[in-house]
Amino acid sequence: GEDAIPDLLTPSVEDIIETALMIEKLRECIKVLSVAEQELVKNLYFQEKSQAQLARETGVKQQTYSYREKRILEKSILRF
Repeated sequence: GEDAIPDLLTPSVEDIIETALMIEKLRECIKVLSVAEQELVKNLYFQEKSQAQLARETGVKQQTYSYREKRILEKSILRF
């Protein structure tokens, strides 16, 4: 019957809890960043802008954004 067909679209309780914990960890990592670092994370990861695009928009060298992103990721990994 219908009970034999697994519901692959509905996340399991474990998946929901894991996602909630990851979101909370991400919030903790973002909170320790400076406002400028938070803005860079927002632009790169949430607005999906490239470093080159940010460089064109702001006049800051792309290499500077690369360095800043690397520092942010290192700082975040240490907290994770």
